[in-house]
Amino acid sequence: MVRGHDPRSRSIVTLALTPAGRRLVDQVMRWRRDELARIPGRLSPSDRAVLTAALHRFHEAVDRDGADEGDASSARDQEERPTLATGGQAA
Repeated sequence: MVRGHDPRSRSIVTLALTPAGRRLVDQVMRWRRDELARIPGRLSPSDRAVLTAALHRFHEAVDRDGADEGDASSARDQEERPTLATGGQAA
């Protein structure tokens, strides 16, 4: 990580990934995707069916929650979600 500053406001500190940091994040995300793809293969067909049904219900609940809150959730998410600067300091 590289600390920086926002030229518009001295009170804002920016953080950016270094190239090595980006490679590490990419490596971890690849490993995570590979592991998550392998796990269902270890389950019995009936357990996979239960997992599939549960994940579908979970996805529907997420969609419903977003639709119920409308634009208010979008504004809240933007306030709560941390951001990383990707300006000229580091990628």
